[in-house]
Amino acid sequence: MKIIVIALSVLSVGMVCLCKLDGYLIRIDPGIWLLSGIISFSVAMLALLALVACFITTLFVRRNLKFTTSSLVVVILVGSVIWNLPWHTPGYFTVLGVEHRLEKDAGYDELRKFSADAFQRCGKDVLMGNTLPESLKVQLIAQYPFLNWPGKHPMPPSYLLLTDTGNLEVAWGGGLGHWGFVISRDGKPLASETHSYCRILQKEKDVYYFLRD
Repeated sequence: MKIIVIALSVLSVGMVCLCKLDGYLIRIDPGIWLLSGIISFSVAMLALLALVACFITTLFVRRNLKFTTSSLVVVILVGSVIWNLPWHTPGYFTVLGVEHRLEKDAGYDELRKFSADAFQRCGKDVLMGNTLPESLKVQLIAQYPFLNWPGKHPMPPSYLLLTDTGNLEVAWGGGLGHWGFVISRDGKPLASETHSYCRILQKEKDVYYFLRD
């Protein structure tokens, strides 16, 4: 019984760690990122349930009760701490993956070139708070390959938006969440979003990366 309890404890905590870390896989393929998150979270919960079942069993057989109880408490405490560490907020590694992918495939100079081109093509035809026309979006995707997110099936942006504050927002994703970047016009400093449902990573004054639920 002790070996089983130890194995389930390690598996549960390990899968919680993996569930947080696998957000970084978004830089490779959103499909892999989503599947990995579902699998690691499901395994973590199943291992925890199995550990609870072991605890209940020991209540009846009156063997290894103290050891099983201690293991269950430690797993819950450690798992909770890992899940809620300040630097380990939900989505942290996902946004990090978004940043690393765009830095690798584009870089800040290319992002600024793209935004200047997009702003110029918009002219006065696109009002703040509106998405760019589909025809313009297609032209920009053809000219800037990094706009196709990598994966088994390359994913074009869901939308390109001229925000209410006059910045350009590019987002990928759908019903389960959006990720992307916001870039200002002419290198002006950006004010990051502060909504609880939005995770932000900003290293340059005029660009930040985001993940929204």
